[in-house]
Amino acid sequence: MNLHYFFDHQNNIGDALNAWLWDALLADRATQAENVRLCGIGTILNHTLPTDRPLVIMSSGVGYGPLPVDRAQNWDVAAVRGPLSAHCLNLDRDKAITDGAMLLSLLPGSAPAPRRSGILFIPHYMAVDGAAWPQACAMAGIEFVDPRSDSHAIIAKIRSAELVIANAMHGAILADVLRTPWIAATFDPMSNSFKWNDWCLSMDLRYRPHTLLPSTLYDAVKHRALPRSGDDLPHPARGIAALSRQFQHSNRAAGLGTRLLYRKIASRAVREIAARLDGLEQRFATGPSQRRTAEAAAALHTLASAPAMLSDERVFHRQRERMAGALLTMANRYGLTLHSGLGL
Repeated sequence: MNLHYFFDHQNNIGDALNAWLWDALLADRATQAENVRLCGIGTILNHTLPTDRPLVIMSSGVGYGPLPVDRAQNWDVAAVRGPLSAHCLNLDRDKAITDGAMLLSLLPGSAPAPRRSGILFIPHYMAVDGAAWPQACAMAGIEFVDPRSDSHAIIAKIRSAELVIANAMHGAILADVLRTPWIAATFDPMSNSFKWNDWCLSMDLRYRPHTLLPSTLYDAVKHRALPRSGDDLPHPARGIAALSRQFQHSNRAAGLGTRLLYRKIASRAVREIAARLDGLEQRFATGPSQRRTAEAAAALHTLASAPAMLSDERVFHRQRERMAGALLTMANRYGLTLHSGLGL
């Protein structure tokens, strides 16, 4: 069974889970059911999905780009990330379970650590370059975790931490799976509130992000001027259907090529201007540069005292059982063998 997931050379934590998690669950995934493709963890249900073979959808979500045109054909949906994804794709509500990272809780050694200490900050992987988050975290007494580093190491850190401040959605998801309290934080255009709401709704949570300050001039210019890659949608007080319609309208296929070209050109220009301005500030005005990083550190320090979130234990175990059931059903349907020792 071939895998389909978003791959980036920077090794983003959420997408990187796909490289090893499915093989840790399914003993013969790589050699069985070669005529189908498994769509795993990530916001990948869009117009770019491959169509060369049938697709098994296992916890993927909607959130970037127009919806697939032929989504009713050659799809076997075991689960999607949440109710917003299910509604956009006209699926039954029972197909909305939660993010596939929940399956990490089935693996041996994934139980919450008996002793916890320390606070982690995990930014979005595209919010690292040009920023000074390692320095800001050091000032705030918080450990900076690069979301592009080894996913096993990140999981180990989250498992033993007492709190996670997450700008990366999978920082929050992994914290919730490992039963580590977390706080959602945002400061940049890369934060896609549609997918955050999708996952939070799946766990009966409300997405309430806190705003951080930029740590460098590059950061500030980029976050203020960069075209958004996702939808900044409010909490679905108007209902799931209304948010789904809004998402589909803003990600309509008509004019997609022009919008993508504009975003590419604008993003490149913004990043180049931001880098030049930041370089000038660091060279000729070290005071403002250091002050900006110190202000970001102070905001992080303050945020660490905000109320943290964690899904209810009953909700967590219900969704864990549903994901395990979806995995078992998929394995039986395609003749796959689950590893022994899983917490099923």
